[in-house]
Amino acid sequence: MTVSIVTSVLVLIFIEPLLKLVSKALMWLGENIYSGVTGSIYTSAALGLREMYSFMVLIFLLAAMLGVTTGAFYARHVKREARKQPSEGRSWTKILSILAVAYVIPASIYIISSSFIVLQMNASFNQRITVLSVEATDREIKELRAAWAKMEKRADYEQLNARMSKLATGYRISLPKALWD
Repeated sequence: MTVSIVTSVLVLIFIEPLLKLVSKALMWLGENIYSGVTGSIYTSAALGLREMYSFMVLIFLLAAMLGVTTGAFYARHVKREARKQPSEGRSWTKILSILAVAYVIPASIYIISSSFIVLQMNASFNQRITVLSVEATDREIKELRAAWAKMEKRADYEQLNARMSKLATGYRISLPKALWD
């Protein structure tokens, strides 16, 4: 019990702020460097709660097994080559290792950050729509859900949140703060 409390506190203190920081950096980069990155995040969030995370775990496990197998094979090959030509084998290995790390680390950060953003956006939307549904008409709720399902970019997300806030103000409802803004 104590371990789980300590772990929860550590996650709240260190991991969540770090994930938010990396996620915000990813969104900034996407909006300012390449809009396709952030567009895919908003489109994914609009699809709703999906069972994509167990699939991603499966992919990571398969990639890890493939990586271990490839690494073992590669290490044996490099050892053989190093015995033949010591200087050439080592420099080739070093270059390949640097290229692998340069790809794997950013790809992992992107996958983790974008998944976190999508989870936050969906949880926030569902929470806010639930609060609104107490007073809003069925048609208004359906229109908000339809707008969410058609969302493709940040502007769509911001317009939807503004629309929800306007409805809440009209009905004198206090909406929870959006988890992702």
